[in-house]
Amino acid sequence: MEILNKLLYKAEKRYSNSTITGCMVTFISIIGASINTNTALSKGILALTDKQISPIAAHSSMRNVNVQFVVEDKYYKAAICALHSEFINQSENTTRKIA
Repeated sequence: MEILNKLLYKAEKRYSNSTITGCMVTFISIIGASINTNTALSKGILALTDKQISPIAAHSSMRNVNVQFVVEDKYYKAAICALHSEFINQSENTTRKIA
């Protein structure tokens, strides 16, 4: 919070005619090898919104190894749980069915 306050102070001082707001966010990644990033991106957004978490930003890499989501800091644990449930629990269920 201290760093955010310093940053806001400097921005307000430099741009005195502007209204500047800020909030703490968390950055969560789904990492894998040769994942379909478009599918992971859409499934991740749906998993978050199903838990009433609105992503601030989302990004998928061109290398098909990771997808990132930015959410408000207060949703950190809930977002991790939602994504874990969508990706980890689903893959464990698939593994069990195949085996």
